[in-house]
Amino acid sequence: MNHALLIELGSEEIPARMVAGLARQFAEQVAARLATAGLIAAPAEAPKVFWTPRRLAALFPFVAPQQPNREEEQIGPPARLAFTAENAATPQALSFAAKFGASAADLYRVSTPKGDYVAVRRRHIGMALSSLLGLLLPEAFAALNLPKAMQWQGPSGARFVRPLRWLLVMHGATVLPVELAGLTSGGQTRGHRHSNDDHVTIDNANGYIDTLKEHDVIVDWAEREAMLRRQLSESAAHAGWSWRPDEALLATLRDLTENPAVVLGTFAPAYLELPSEVLVTVMRDHQKYFALNDSQGHLCPGFLAVTDVAGEPREDRVARIRHGHERVLRARFNDARFFWQTDRKRTLHSRVDDLGHVTFHAKLGDYGAKTRRNLRLAHWLASAWKAETKVVALAAQLAKCDLTTELVKEFTELQGKIGGLYAAAEGLGDGVRDAIYFQYEPLTTESPAPPNQEAAAVGVADKLDTLAGMFLVQEIPTGSRDPFALRRQANGVIRTLLERDLALDLNQALETALGAYGPDQGDHQATRLGLQQFFLERLEYYLREVGGHAVDSVRAVLTVSANDPLDARRRVEAVTTCRREAASAFAGAAAAMKRIRNIVRKENWTTREWSADLLRDPAEQALAEKLRALPVEHARWQQRATVAGGDPTPYQHQLLQVAATGPVLDQFFTAVRVNDDDPRLRANRLGLLAFAAHELSRVADFSEIVFNED
Repeated sequence: MNHALLIELGSEEIPARMVAGLARQFAEQVAARLATAGLIAAPAEAPKVFWTPRRLAALFPFVAPQQPNREEEQIGPPARLAFTAENAATPQALSFAAKFGASAADLYRVSTPKGDYVAVRRRHIGMALSSLLGLLLPEAFAALNLPKAMQWQGPSGARFVRPLRWLLVMHGATVLPVELAGLTSGGQTRGHRHSNDDHVTIDNANGYIDTLKEHDVIVDWAEREAMLRRQLSESAAHAGWSWRPDEALLATLRDLTENPAVVLGTFAPAYLELPSEVLVTVMRDHQKYFALNDSQGHLCPGFLAVTDVAGEPREDRVARIRHGHERVLRARFNDARFFWQTDRKRTLHSRVDDLGHVTFHAKLGDYGAKTRRNLRLAHWLASAWKAETKVVALAAQLAKCDLTTELVKEFTELQGKIGGLYAAAEGLGDGVRDAIYFQYEPLTTESPAPPNQEAAAVGVADKLDTLAGMFLVQEIPTGSRDPFALRRQANGVIRTLLERDLALDLNQALETALGAYGPDQGDHQATRLGLQQFFLERLEYYLREVGGHAVDSVRAVLTVSANDPLDARRRVEAVTTCRREAASAFAGAAAAMKRIRNIVRKENWTTREWSADLLRDPAEQALAEKLRALPVEHARWQQRATVAGGDPTPYQHQLLQVAATGPVLDQFFTAVRVNDDDPRLRANRLGLLAFAAHELSRVADFSEIVFNED
């Protein structure tokens, strides 16, 4: 009878950043093998996945106790070699039958495309679940993709992120003995780490969640997360405040605890004189506390800490926990205040020379040299974007100075932010403050892009210089390795350009960035080509995943124009609109363009030259007339696009004109024989088609677009 199958791996403390992914991986690996073995139906109900810092578990709802029996037809030798004239089995046939435990009576003939052969049916007796798990579970365990691995049984022992300490495998109410990593499974698990319940018996797989809950373990991660949200809201409301939502911190604390409890603490209001960025960073990144806001959204002198408790803590214990957290936070705030006051004794200007003693990269020099390169590139960008060049120049000169401050040395995640705060405190103006403060943004998909052209110029210059230098010295990201976060830097450039509506000639920008490095630091030409491809991949990802455009629409545009990301986005937007509003015309033009591309490619034809004097058929004359009108129309609409500040509507008009050539192209292919016997006519027609492919692909390459042929 089918029952729920429960598998739990008990471990020493697994890091919070790893545990959720490992649990899901483990469930997927086991489920795939159970399905292959025929023990669960396909498609089967998804397994329920559980985890805490000390365990990974999966519950598979309906698992058979044994594989189904099955028969398999085995093909043997040709029939002419298997039977004698008297229809008796030959020694060859008998040997074949014996190989599968069959006799001569079990042999029969089968017809195949290659002729008649002898065959026998082989019966497979299904293995019991317990026996199969002995094979499948070690396979699934070994297949896990581990961020880091330990071996605790010698060089040939099991590998996992932490040593395994117990193993639970149950099918319904039956304990299945399975060996894994030197452990033999039983019917017991362990309760909360502070309860000393090391022998918790599970009576039935379906009772796993409730049994552990009785021993202070909330094994369902979703329930722990809901508990945290509720307690955070209730504790904050009790003080008249609200907690600052932080999904990443919430997930971390959910995965650090087995039975979370929230404790409200306070700190002296005098600490609020420090910038909120400093206070929140200390609370969040160093202590894993949630910050609190008042009704106006201002930071309050309080915090919420999460502790892992067994049972309902007594009030005296809660008070001790609160006191401990407040004492630690007070010490951290005192350090931050000391660093803030010490750093303020010097101006950012006085720190510029210190950058020469801070290494940027062993092969690329110090931050003093990087600052000079950034300044040159930022000035070039500011001129292109009509930004305040004086603001950009000052911000670029001072942008990296906070790397020499005590506060950034202690709280490295605040680099840039601290420089911006010091610039504001020194009265350098909002423009300089913002350009320094936002120089590293956007750091994530959720964080904001720089707020203005000045900040964008400083931030993009810094990222382009880093990318150029790292690629020059071959610090290029691979599929599994990107230690300098270069993908994030390129994504930041793309996001800044597109979200601030800033045009940029990437090829020229990369040449400018590379030009600041000496010829002895790498192959500039090869590096520029590599960076262009790198940005092309990032731009395609953004337009597809963030912009929501179809893959073929994106590729149709990027095949033609990818050098200016803003222009590429407007082209893709136009393609998307036209495909929706003129689908039929687009489909016809796309089919014709594919045909043109195929002909030109097959003939290896590159010249776009043709003569009107050699146009014999009215259909080719009509096509030529249509094509001659396109450049004038393209130029007119391109001028409108420039005047309108990059409005995508002119691109839509151009695309609709291209789509309107579909019937003319169809008529051409119906009436005109391209490979004419006359070599002059053949060359002229191929030249006309090559010219058509060029003119019709000024906005996007229609041949890349795929339409469903219903």
